Amino acid sequence: MFDKLWSWRKQPPITRAEREQFIEGQTFTRLKDRDAGLRFVGLRFHDCLFDNCLLSDERPDGSRSQVQNVHLDQCKFVGCQIGPAIFCDATVANSTANDLTIFWGSLFRRVTFTGRVSAFKINRSVTSLPDARMQAIYDESRQTFYENTDWAIDISKAQFTSFDCEGIPARLFRLDLETQGIVRRENVPSDWRPKFYETNAWGPWVSHFLRTGDEDAVLATPLTKPKKIRDRFLEDLRKLRSLGIVDPPALS
Repeated sequence: MFDKLWSWRKQPPITRAEREQFIEGQTFTRLKDRDAGLRFVGLRFHDCLFDNCLLSDERPDGSRSQVQNVHLDQCKFVGCQIGPAIFCDATVANSTANDLTIFWGSLFRRVTFTGRVSAFKINRSVTSLPDARMQAIYDESRQTFYENTDWAIDISKAQFTSFDCEGIPARLFRLDLETQGIVRRENVPSDWRPKFYETNAWGPWVSHFLRTGDEDAVLATPLTKPKKIRDRFLEDLRKLRSLGIVDPPALS
């Protein structure tokens, strides 16, 4: 079954029958999408293991594999790499990885994360040391993509170990306003570092955000951390709200 799915390359729109494929309890090992340009549409994975797989490797022409109407529930990822794919109308529920999950230059449209999710990072760059010309091609397509996106990611019901994101406008997120918020560059005071970096749990996140060049970023409390750590992040998020650094502002 998976051989057929893996071979879909820029095909015409598929039929409704092809959109209803359920895959359960399978292990996929060392599947490598190095040419990009693949299409994965209409798949439901339950209790599957992805072992050292690669999705959408970066390409000089800016190609991206497409993942649409794909849903993962209770899946595990070991040593997987995710490049500049496009994810649309997808969900990830209660799925974890053995290490930090990094999305290199990936794009998202109407993607929902729910339940317990491992440490998670979305990078603007398509690799750790991208070629400048290739990165510029991906940056241009990213900007156009989000100009035409109603919303990108819903994390309002997700419980992350850690969450960090760059390159996606914060207005395109759906958030839980009690445990998540938006920090805006214009609201961070010039003397923030001596005041907050060491004393506020969000100091490293704010520091990274200011280096990205983005105008805003999302902060998401690591709800799967031990209670003592989780409570500190929540309290420090409230402090940043009370100071007007994080939206929405603290309720009066």
